[in-house]
Amino acid sequence: IYERSTEEKIAAAERFRQEGNEAYRKRNYGLAAVHYRKALLHFDYTFAETEELERQVEASKLPCLLNLAACKCQQEDWEEVLTQCRQALEINPRAVKAYYRMGLAHLARDQFELAKDALVSAHEIEPNNPDVAAALKQLKKNMDDYKWRTRDVAKEMFSGKVPEEAVEEVENPIPEAW
Repeated sequence: IYERSTEEKIAAAERFRQEGNEAYRKRNYGLAAVHYRKALLHFDYTFAETEELERQVEASKLPCLLNLAACKCQQEDWEEVLTQCRQALEINPRAVKAYYRMGLAHLARDQFELAKDALVSAHEIEPNNPDVAAALKQLKKNMDDYKWRTRDVAKEMFSGKVPEEAVEEVENPIPEAW
């Protein structure tokens, strides 16, 4: 890879990206991720000589990062989603898909403030994006549910009642000699 020209590396990366897209369409997210990683590997050994080549590299690398993040969303590998999205945002700080997928990752981990920050950023860039709007709606629902669950747990704690599911039958009580 190292000895190829930048143009050849971009072309090879594009071929792997297309193969990844095909696997993704077939819902084979593991194979798609492998192809996107192979595409990204080409950029690890690419040193663009001109600004134009640098723009071409970034234009090819960004969708690979975003597509790999999409695969990792499907596989629920949230840490990897965040890693790929951070790298995408280094290339394009206005990448809506990166903010959106970061929001999904944080939402899945119940990191509500981080999810809100990411999703609001996506919404500010693209206010009419239906996926972002749906994720914001889901965030609000999850936050409300969490608030109610927390309130119910606190009520139980302060009431002195022990929830039934916490009570276990003791089959062999401790002998009196103890």
